[in-house]
Amino acid sequence: MSSEKPSKKPSRRQVKRALNSHSEELGQHKNVVGMGMVRLDEEAQKSSGSEYAVAVYVRHKVPEDELSPEEAIPQQLEIKVRGGVIQVPTKVIEQGEVSLEAPDEEPLDSGDKEPKDSIGKESL
Repeated sequence: MSSEKPSKKPSRRQVKRALNSHSEELGQHKNVVGMGMVRLDEEAQKSSGSEYAVAVYVRHKVPEDELSPEEAIPQQLEIKVRGGVIQVPTKVIEQGEVSLEAPDEEPLDSGDKEPKDSIGKESL
């Protein structure tokens, strides 16, 4: 039997697993607009010990000291692995408001014609 201890550096697969395992919980935060996985820059890799992190996209960043413990995004997420638990870092990224429409376009009214293509002619 192997007495293998989990590595301190989570693999890309483990970070993805952490994202999948914690997405429902993270999505409950009112400021969160999306989640994903990002590669950390060299400085962040050195401080976290990980090449990747779970990205949590928020409308706007709020200083941690202004958040209650329930509102704060955890700095690390735990996942169980054979032989123990691994800590996967998170990275909060300010995204702004998310919309399905381009910010400089007016929404189509139900009576409007079809959108025009790039040269100004109506789409066929």
